Amino acid sequence: YELEPFFLPLLDDGKETGQFISISANLLMSNSVLGREINKVLPLLRKNIYNILKRKQPLDFMLKRSRTEEIIKKEILTASNALLLSGSGTISDVFFSRFMIK
Repeated sequence: YELEPFFLPLLDDGKETGQFISISANLLMSNSVLGREINKVLPLLRKNIYNILKRKQPLDFMLKRSRTEEIIKKEILTASNALLLSGSGTISDVFFSRFMIK
């Protein structure tokens, strides 16, 4: 399931740094029917992902980027699966086709 890209400023203690994060993510679904469930909760799912990204500090991306990517993946998986109906399936992985700091 391909999500529309995310683009937001990186903040350091609430202040803009002049840097931006640009992420394109795809969700790996346990079954093909799950796409309809995702469509139902998509606005809330996107809001949760924005909140996950907003909480990250610029140093998270500069010093430990690969670890930060893994942490973000896990947080997206947890937040996304919590929104889905029980028994409808799960999102089993998140793939980033773009993960850039500008």
